Amino acid sequence: MDYTPPSKSEIKKYSKNAIETISLILQKFGPREPGSTAETKTQEFFAEELKKIASKVEVQHFTVAPLGLLFFLPLTGVILFFSSAVIYRYPILALFATIISLVIAYLQFGRYKKILDIFLPKKQSRNVIATLAPSSGIVRQRMIICGHADSAYEMRFNRWGTIYIRVATLLIFATALLVFLFSILSTTEYIFRVEILFAPIWVRKYIFILGCIYGILALGFIDFTKVVPGANDNLSGSVAVIEAFRWFANHPLELQNTELICLITGSEEAGLRGAYAYANENYQRLRETPTAVIAVDTLGDFDELGVVVRDMNGFIPHHKKVISLLYQAGLECGIQLKPVTVFLGSTDATAFSKKKIPASALVAMDPSPATYYHTRRDNLDSVNEDTINAGIRILIQTVRKFDLNGLPENGPLPIRKAKEAIHTPEHLPAN
Repeated sequence: MDYTPPSKSEIKKYSKNAIETISLILQKFGPREPGSTAETKTQEFFAEELKKIASKVEVQHFTVAPLGLLFFLPLTGVILFFSSAVIYRYPILALFATIISLVIAYLQFGRYKKILDIFLPKKQSRNVIATLAPSSGIVRQRMIICGHADSAYEMRFNRWGTIYIRVATLLIFATALLVFLFSILSTTEYIFRVEILFAPIWVRKYIFILGCIYGILALGFIDFTKVVPGANDNLSGSVAVIEAFRWFANHPLELQNTELICLITGSEEAGLRGAYAYANENYQRLRETPTAVIAVDTLGDFDELGVVVRDMNGFIPHHKKVISLLYQAGLECGIQLKPVTVFLGSTDATAFSKKKIPASALVAMDPSPATYYHTRRDNLDSVNEDTINAGIRILIQTVRKFDLNGLPENGPLPIRKAKEAIHTPEHLPAN
């Protein structure tokens, strides 16, 4: 069997179909808030498309709090403003409130825990799961390729420009840290009846200004009344996954040993809730049969095609063998995938890696961040067909290599030697 990667021209009809699908969904359903009617209709559309090519299509329902992930921002904005206002009259109370707000931010966003979800309105969301059985009829291993159907609430500061989102993010971290440090200082002085002189009096008098800055930025960071179109994030990933799945349906002999699953999750933007729901419900089955997971998230910027090595704000490392598998498939397609660490946010791959199921993610977005990231500019005009074409090709080659040999025992990994230097073999095939 020929394991030469499919060419760009061969995949052209699949990438064109992907663009047409994105356009159709944007026209018919528009922005897709987690748990919304638009998300549901999009998932129903995907399910109907997958029924035409899959041996089995299932729908998994779960409950989600759409505001769950990001509600920590306005909540901690109010708390930290309160802390800064009472820091010298009631220092212990200010310290306690500041610690509570930092713990909420760390758990809810830093680790994607559901500590606020129980207090917030709930909706129903869903996952769509399509399956292709191997041509041999014997399932020796499983590959899950995954994208998410929902789109995000708008980030106000990124809508205004990259410099604004960078400054706002820096100020949020800096002011929160300073309020915390000054609350410790004031509490120490209050408990031990001493005066600590390294902080000038005029600085102490205006600590509440730090709380005001944090509060204004945190309350204004997300516009919960505006849901973005999400053409790149993540219709591009979802349709790439479906088109790669379609390619294997059209080439059934390419799957000899592998059960291929196309997973379109709901409510990723609410904190990977769909991926967690799937991983939790199917954990035993995923552990019994060797399984690898490739999430695809935002195939927007060709020059930024990469494989995620660390996820969830840098806390979660992904499986080195899956990273190597993706990287090798990219090289065989003539594309060097960059090593990517997701420092703010996460991909669906995290839900699987946290359960020790081998996983990683294929991404392509300017980390600046991109001007379309979580803004109304994430529309059809921002979609790049070449990037989606490359994503489909890499996915196909990844699955083919996995079907032939499983996960590689040894293989090259993407290594950033200098600012933009990636480990490169001596010869790369033509694009």
